[in-house]
Amino acid sequence: MSDLNPPARKRGRLIVIAVAGAVLAALTAIGITGLIMGPPQTTAPAPGHSAAPPDAAGADETPGTVRLPVTGDPIRYASAVAEALFAWDTADGLTPDGYRTALHTAATTESEESNGLYHDIANYLPDADAWAQLLQMQARQWLEIASAEIPGRWADAADHPWAGEHTVAVTVDGTRHREGVWGGKATATASPVAFTVFLSCPPGEGCKLLRLTLPDAPLR
Repeated sequence: MSDLNPPARKRGRLIVIAVAGAVLAALTAIGITGLIMGPPQTTAPAPGHSAAPPDAAGADETPGTVRLPVTGDPIRYASAVAEALFAWDTADGLTPDGYRTALHTAATTESEESNGLYHDIANYLPDADAWAQLLQMQARQWLEIASAEIPGRWADAADHPWAGEHTVAVTVDGTRHREGVWGGKATATASPVAFTVFLSCPPGEGCKLLRLTLPDAPLR
């Protein structure tokens, strides 16, 4: 069975948030050092358990369209971002850059974090070589969220100057599902993922996405 997780290229830049005391180690994961993924666990859905992807977009919706809720609720918004971050289908005809641009456009406004966020999103997407393999497998991907919550250490980190007055962190835990076809047979993988979403949620306004930690480097 072919691996549905082709290796991704490393990226060299690392942005570190310096926070006093015990919070420091938890926050050093912010930035751009590359795609970190463990080997997938090849599984089949358990009887009675649905691991099906979310409903496909309507016929009148452009593939790759990202629709995020207008809400000041950081849990709801972060969950929507997380689902969009992992949702792609090679049959849509888009490239990873297309998915990255769609999410970046929908999730943020121009700010000093905007360029960094654009690179953050790339850490969650296959590179060109991996995408070529996934295309051959007719692969698609989605995220099943198990939990989304404000991490306990954020109460200490929120006072750091980097955070900003209305910044909030939400850590998402879930399962990344991929399915495709290899050798004429259906293939599926499921891998646990965890990461932290940083948002700006001013009172009376909708949340916007600021930055993402690396995959599997969440703030707890």
